Amino acid sequence: FRFLLNSLRDEVQLTLRATSGDVSGDSGGRAQDIALIRSLREEALQLASVLEQKWSDISRFREVLEQANHPFLEPDEQLSMKQLLVPRAETSAIGFKTALRDALSLAEALSENGFVPTECRIHLIERLWDNDLATEVTFSETELSMPMKEAKAKYDLETFRKWKRARKKLQIAE
Repeated sequence: FRFLLNSLRDEVQLTLRATSGDVSGDSGGRAQDIALIRSLREEALQLASVLEQKWSDISRFREVLEQANHPFLEPDEQLSMKQLLVPRAETSAIGFKTALRDALSLAEALSENGFVPTECRIHLIERLWDNDLATEVTFSETELSMPMKEAKAKYDLETFRKWKRARKKLQIAE
């Protein structure tokens, strides 16, 4: 979804440069460019709708994983499943939520309601999200409480180092 958002933002920026940030036609934007901007706003809203559904689905999935007792699995299998899938679901939920926020922000920046001044619109859209930021790894309390040996087996080297730092910070804060 990030690829779609980035492509959509790039297209929005090109079109806004042609209209000098005008989204309503009141500042001299050509009718065909204004129509394209409205279409791109609708695309952002549709993408936001899909992202909201995905975020809702993965959040429900995570809750089911955390709370359910599966009669067809042994207790140790259930624990293993939770330890493997809950962090992945949490990471996915964060990604969907972030993408949803960005899609809604892009749509709002393209709205004609006047919240974003025409002269600031291009600058604002360029800075809605930063493609170069590395995604920060976050750990749940459950993950931070697992034994070091288990964490070392679960994570790659870089993630394991981040886990150790996060665990150390938690211990210092307590």
